[in-house]
Parts: sequence; C-alpha cells; structure tokens
Amino acid sequence: MIWITWRQYRTEFLLVVGMLVAFAAYLIPTGLQGHDAFNSSGLGSCLSTDPFGCWDLKEPIQNAYDNSQRVTTWFIFFPGILGVILATPIVFEFDRRTYRLSWTQSISRDRWLWTKLGIALLALSAFAITFTMMMTWWFSPLDRLDPISHHHLESFAFKGAIPLSYAALAFASTLGIGALTKRSIVAALLGLVVFVTAQISFGAALRGSDQTVVIDETTRMVRDRFWEFQLIEAAIVLGISAVFIALAAWIVKLRMQ
Repeated sequence: MIWITWRQYRTEFLLVVGMLVAFAAYLIPTGLQGHDAFNSSGLGSCLSTDPFGCWDLKEPIQNAYDNSQRVTTWFIFFPGILGVILATPIVFEFDRRTYRLSWTQSISRDRWLWTKLGIALLALSAFAITFTMMMTWWFSPLDRLDPISHHHLESFAFKGAIPLSYAALAFASTLGIGALTKRSIVAALLGLVVFVTAQISFGAALRGSDQTVVIDETTRMVRDRFWEFQLIEAAIVLGISAVFIALAAWIVKLRMQ
C-alpha cells in the first residue's frame, strides 16, 4: 500500500521539488544581496546599541529588497498550490472510482485512507517547512530592521507556522470537497478559493494593522506579539483543516460506495 501510494505521488513530488528549486534559484542571489547590504551598511552594530537611531542607515537594505520583493510577494500562493497538488492524487481516485479496486484487494477503507493521508501530510510538512526556512532566511535582514520599521507584517505569511497551516488547509479543503463532489477539477478550484479566502480574511483581521508590535511611546520599548498572532492564526486555520479532513473520512467510511 505504501509503495503504491508512493508511485501515485511521484509526479506531484517531482513537481513540487522543481518549484522549490526554482524558488531557491531566485532567493539565494537576491537574499545574499540583501544580507550583504545589511552587513555593509553598519545596521547590525547600530541596531544593537540604539535601534531607534538607525533611520538613516536603512535605505540601502530597503533598496536592495525593493525590486525582488515584488516577485517574492507572489510566493504567498505556494502553500495553497502545494496543498492542492498533494491532494489531487487522492481526489483523482474519488473522481475515477479507482478506490473500489483497492477495497476489493483486502485493503480496508481505514487503511486506504490513513496510509494515503499519512504519506501526503508527511510530504506536505517537509515541503512547507523547507519553503518556510528559505523565506525566513531571505527576509531576515528586513526583519532585523524592527522596531524602526514594520517589515514583520510583510514577512508574516512566510514564516513560523503560517505556510504549513495554510498548505494543510488547501490540502484538506481540496480533499473534503473532492470526497463530497467526486470531481477533481471542482475540488482543486474550490480548494484554492478556500485558501485565498482564508488568506485575505485573516490578513485583514489579524495582520492588517501594526498590532503585532506595540510600541510604548514613553519608554520606546517594543512588545513583540508576532508569535502570539502566529499561533492564533495557525490554530484557527488548522482547526478548519481538521473539519475538512473529518468530512473526507466520514464520507469515505460511511457514504462512499
């Protein structure tokens, strides 16, 4: 069962690896340029002594990132595409009814479903974490400009638990909708709609202001709420993902013939 699932996923795995290699080909040279600008500008030593006195030094690093950031902004769609791609092989089985062949070969519905889910979610986690590490490294010079600027709001969706949670949402919603409709194209399109809708909704609700960092104007001290908001958003998104997974499992076990 594991070997069969791997064979079904080979094309999707290679496609995702190709996307990550393409991202790396862009992120490494532009990221090195940004890191070099940060080190050569003297920002590092300035921020360690007087963070609020470094305004005049931030222009070189911002210039280094301006053009490339117009491209990396589009990378925000990768978790959604990743989730849909990895859900597609399972949804194809719903669409083509090939799951019936597996169930007639002494493979229970539970084993069929959880083996496929386990392999898909392990791969999804590995790919999403790799993407997160790449983007965290790329954004790190900009992030270190805080508290003199709020670039953490631009990098929020690329860091921490957010890429993985949204990849899981795209995967789970595509899977749940696919089990319900047994239509792979419909499931893929609606999975992307769910992903984009969630990104926009939570972006406005939780990331749409400077509330992730609160500056006390009296003491000029910064209280970082970055991880607080990361965990809140990730928990909500993963909770919704669990509902879609439960829907798919219920349909497979009780309704699908």
